[in-house]
Amino acid sequence: MILNIISSTVKTVFTVTCLKIKDDNKLRLIPGTLIALGISYSTVAAKSLAIDKFMADTITDSQTLKSKPEDMKTIMELMIMDIQAQFCRALEKEEPKEKFKVDRWLRPEGGGGITCVMQEGEVFEKAGVNVSVVHGNLPPRAIDQMRAR
Repeated sequence: MILNIISSTVKTVFTVTCLKIKDDNKLRLIPGTLIALGISYSTVAAKSLAIDKFMADTITDSQTLKSKPEDMKTIMELMIMDIQAQFCRALEKEEPKEKFKVDRWLRPEGGGGITCVMQEGEVFEKAGVNVSVVHGNLPPRAIDQMRAR
């Protein structure tokens, strides 16, 4: 399972792909490309999310998130963390014995992420649902490569 999330204030894209289901050895795609123009996720929803149901603590400290409930970064982080938890719980329901192993990491330049991986199950050989919330300056080569696409 690969979860790619690209966001800006104009466009949000979620892509979810399952590469291989163990028993039948076929490559499959799990439905999942959602493109939303403009973010309709309301601040009220962001405030009411059950943070204790996330896979790990938020990347941004909770005091900062609470102090800026209407900030787009807060809304996005809480929404993405909620989506990650929903995906993980749904996949765990399909996998009778395995659960996701969670690794929360921080990036020295700013931000961090939460990596959730489940391996060697009866249904999924390997599944991962990962979130990155990073900030900082991009190197010029990275900016050039983004513009080339």
